[in-house]
Amino acid sequence: MNANFVISIIGAGLLSLGFVHASEEPLRFDQLRTLQNDTFHQVEVIKVDATGAYLRHSKGMARVRFMDLPKEKRPTFEDRAMP
Repeated sequence: MNANFVISIIGAGLLSLGFVHASEEPLRFDQLRTLQNDTFHQVEVIKVDATGAYLRHSKGMARVRFMDLPKEKRPTFEDRAMP
């Protein structure tokens, strides 16, 4: 089973159960690239926790760990981490 598919299912479940809260305007990016060269387009950050972020993008949903983001992008996400 494709890992992105599994992540999409988990993310959809979190949204439908109400675990994702919007306390402020969501972050949006036209493009977001990870250190593994995964590129996401039309990105909306829907949740940030202590270790990473849940993204909605043009092809579905994904979970990205902070350590997989370029160092210059990490503070943008980490400042929004939910306790």
